[in-house]
Amino acid sequence: MKYCLILSVLLHLKMYSQFSTSSSSISHLEVNYLVKFQRDTANTQSLSQEVASLLIGEKTSVFKSTQKVIYDSLTLAEVDKSIKNAGGGTVMLNLQNVPSPRIISEVYKDSDRVYIYDEVLKTGFLYPVDAKLDWNILNETKIISGYTCRRAEVTFNRRSYTAWFTADLPFSEGPYIFKGLPGLVLEVSDSANLYSFQLAGLKKVVKPIVAPSGIETTHTKFSKVRSDFMGDPVGVFESQTKFKTPFKDRDRIIKLHQSNNNFIF
Repeated sequence: MKYCLILSVLLHLKMYSQFSTSSSSISHLEVNYLVKFQRDTANTQSLSQEVASLLIGEKTSVFKSTQKVIYDSLTLAEVDKSIKNAGGGTVMLNLQNVPSPRIISEVYKDSDRVYIYDEVLKTGFLYPVDAKLDWNILNETKIISGYTCRRAEVTFNRRSYTAWFTADLPFSEGPYIFKGLPGLVLEVSDSANLYSFQLAGLKKVVKPIVAPSGIETTHTKFSKVRSDFMGDPVGVFESQTKFKTPFKDRDRIIKLHQSNNNFIF
């Protein structure tokens, strides 16, 4: 079964590279990962998890929470519905029944260029990142879902990560920004177990790879916006929305946002 999937995907890539003019925006393989993470780096009990998918095309890829895919789709549907039902020029949105994703950030790759999408107060930002990680490939191996994997290590943003990749799937891809190895990354985690990505499944699919859109910026500028919000979430919210937060809710809101502080980048 494993070798049938490999051959099928490679033939699929060959077919699209020969006959499709838009192959760079079409996926050939979908890899699902179970992402486990600690929301608050100071609280080992603040554990959360969500499934995210990596869509791989000929030259492009996108890594995104599967719940965020659903959330974005339902949000657009709700917007369309509200516009059609607008009365007196007023559009009313009801998103209370749309489950929010736990993982907001997305990673989009186009050839050698990698971009991270993230949000602060529902405002989307898009910035480039140097994804040429300095991997150290070791001789240690293990089997993951029937695939022979090799161990690789890297330090990124002051954290040490261990990844397991397989040359059986010859895609220099992986979850989030963990790319650039001679094979698909099936598992990766940091030494403190603040984040881990584990293979949950993979299949051949044909889906559009859509680049996220947001305010174009740099990581330095985005980090400043995020830091300002983390320092005073209520103040930033009130200055942007002109709404006043009830006094009884202020401490809860501050603790909620300041405890969500585990960022890979």
